[in-house]
Formats: sequence, structure tokens, C-alpha cells
Amino acid sequence: MLESISPNGLFVRWGGDEFLLCLPEFTEMQACAALNSLLKHPEDHLRIGDLPVTLSGGVAIVKATSEHTTAMQKAQQCAKNAKDAGRSRFLVAQ
Repeated sequence: MLESISPNGLFVRWGGDEFLLCLPEFTEMQACAALNSLLKHPEDHLRIGDLPVTLSGGVAIVKATSEHTTAMQKAQQCAKNAKDAGRSRFLVAQ
């Protein structure tokens, strides 16, 4: 999945069913476009064996190293809101 988005990205398991995707030098719009492309044909990217998987998340931009904790909290809240809104979507933190 990461290879289809960015060769320079970092994808790690954050806990439970949460993952962290870092996309250096991406704008909010570029990140959303890349992530939303996965939702267009989820059967191509989001399966575990025969089981379909939904993908919901939050997008937050980090402009300075000191902002990473706040950005992650905002992204986590957006991910929760995306799940609550029906899953298979991404929301951008303000």
C-alpha cells in the first residue's frame, strides 16, 4: 500500500488497529488525494485474504518538530470521527 503512495513514506503500526503514515513533503491535499485513491478500488489494496478491510483516517500536517504530538492527537480525533461517520473516509485536521 505504501509503495503505491510514496517511496519516501514511513508506515508503522501505532497500536491495535491504528497505523501511522508519514508522507514527507506532502501537502494536505496531496496526502488526501493519495489516500483517497486507495478507496476508489478497495478490493485492489484493502484485503486480508478473502476479507475486505475498511480504511478510515485523519490527516494532519506537521510544520515543525515541536508540533508532532499535537498533530498526532488531531489526526487520531479525525480518524475516530471518520469511523463514526461511516468508515472508509479521511478527514483533515484543522
